[in-house]
Amino acid sequence: LVPALLLVPAVLVLAEGTGVVVQRQVPQAPVALRSLPGLVLVLPTSQQRDYTVMTWSTDGWPELVNGGSGFEPPAQSQLRRTARAFPRAESVDSLRAEGVRTVVLVRSLTAGSPWQGLATRPSAWIDAHGEAEGVRVRYQGDAVIYNLTP
Repeated sequence: LVPALLLVPAVLVLAEGTGVVVQRQVPQAPVALRSLPGLVLVLPTSQQRDYTVMTWSTDGWPELVNGGSGFEPPAQSQLRRTARAFPRAESVDSLRAEGVRTVVLVRSLTAGSPWQGLATRPSAWIDAHGEAEGVRVRYQGDAVIYNLTP
């Protein structure tokens, strides 16, 4: 009886390992972040969304201002509040003061975010409204890349 009882834990350990572990794929970065100048901010940004952006940063280790952990430092909260007004001039000026040189807007992720309509606004809209002076805009696939020239 004792040998049979000792066999039960071994069978349970083997049975436990027969399951299938689902491994989710990390979405591909919409643009090679390592090729962009200066500090980069990827929009939309939030504590949860930045986990994906942080995985993108392993490709070449670009300098990003996005990030998340178990808590949100006050500086990160302030940066996210500033970014909500992007591309308004005061937001652009504040981001430049923080050293941000490039903002990448991922169009497919903007639904329900403060940047929802921004992806469809042409760069002429920005110029016509006197906002984001000195910002160059280019479109690359799912990304809108804003170069914040000083």
